[in-house]
Amino acid sequence: MIALTPGGRLAAGRFILVILTGSFAGAVHASEQTYGVNVGVGRTDNVFLSPADPRSATFSSAGLDFSALQSGPRVNADVFADLIYMDYLHTELPNEVLGTVAAHGKFAIVPDRVEWLVDDNFGQATLNQVDAMSPENRESVNYFSTGPRLTLGLGSDTRLLLDGTYSTVNYQHSPLDSRHHAGSASVVQELSASSNVSLKVDTERIDYEDGAVNPPIDQREGVLRYEASGSRTKFRIEAGYERAKFNLQSYSKPVFQLAASRIVSPFSSVDLSFGRSFSNSGALFRQLQESRSTAQQTQSIQPTNELFTSTYAALNWRMVHNRTSFDFSVSRYKQSYEQRSVFDQLRTNIHVYFSRQLSPAMRLYASASLSKNRYDAPLNNSTDKNFSAGVTRQMGRLLSLDLEYQRYDRGGVEAVSIGNVNQVWVRLFYGTAKRHAASPGVQ
Repeated sequence: MIALTPGGRLAAGRFILVILTGSFAGAVHASEQTYGVNVGVGRTDNVFLSPADPRSATFSSAGLDFSALQSGPRVNADVFADLIYMDYLHTELPNEVLGTVAAHGKFAIVPDRVEWLVDDNFGQATLNQVDAMSPENRESVNYFSTGPRLTLGLGSDTRLLLDGTYSTVNYQHSPLDSRHHAGSASVVQELSASSNVSLKVDTERIDYEDGAVNPPIDQREGVLRYEASGSRTKFRIEAGYERAKFNLQSYSKPVFQLAASRIVSPFSSVDLSFGRSFSNSGALFRQLQESRSTAQQTQSIQPTNELFTSTYAALNWRMVHNRTSFDFSVSRYKQSYEQRSVFDQLRTNIHVYFSRQLSPAMRLYASASLSKNRYDAPLNNSTDKNFSAGVTRQMGRLLSLDLEYQRYDRGGVEAVSIGNVNQVWVRLFYGTAKRHAASPGVQ
């Protein structure tokens, strides 16, 4: 876990440390693992993304890339970390740690009976979703969850799953730190070796540290789920009903979710998802962090304790060939707040990434994204455009040099919705991890 202290400092917790140091390596062999460190220097022509007073600045960085996929009879873990320490030289901006950590672990205390689950998501979110994504308009957020899972057999093809989860959500600046207590029960009926149907009921209570200002949220849900998987296709669909209580008001509505993935060829795959449910800023942050359809490092989220209905749809196509990689995604996220429509947001994202190995020692890459933001107040509407291109020169088996250019444009009606910035980077990488996207310098 990466925890945020009141001062905004970052501290590595037990889960990430256990995986990074390989303390359970004796129990299971890593099926896939990469690592890398990097140092760099960059230059920007508008460090504050100001439409009226652009200021140039130089910054330096140091980064860490790590990924590990481990599987075994007692331990299953999937960890990804892409972190960068930014030092804004000769400016009043404080140094900061940016990037993403996504860690998921399942530890079998009694195999197939008693398991312990751990999840952690770290990243950045906006302080105000209407303003441009700049160093002054972002904060780090960490969502950590842990708890047991008990599996009981009810027959040869039926089992009962009982889950208990304790979660904490910590914000660097916003006064929204919270504790979540959740429990669920599922009856799963196996239809075949690759499909099942289940009935699940769950409950969750969200308590904010400042309860006098931020009232708690209570949610209850019952859903019917069908899952199937084959050699090339995975499919999950669920539908049900959810009730929520917030600020002395009760709300209820049907909820649904669909997630499907398909291996189209040996080189490409497609992912599709859409759904609707009650949500909050912490849950939306975690959803966006884990979605491959959002390319930006800083997630566009309004930090508020308000309850809202989240409706989303996302499509991602990825192709990885011998020398060429291509990634295309389109997504649409809508937040409809139950009590304060001023926060309502409709965000449409389109992202394209391309990489080509020109020679054994030279790689070219480029990415472009477009985000349209629509709000309850039309004057706040804006459009974000990002473009980056770079070339990586391999200088040894583990050493490489990277040159990159980035451009960010923001258009809108109000002054806070207008601005652009250009950046250039020079970075030195060491390790087995391969860079697949731009650094988080612009955002």
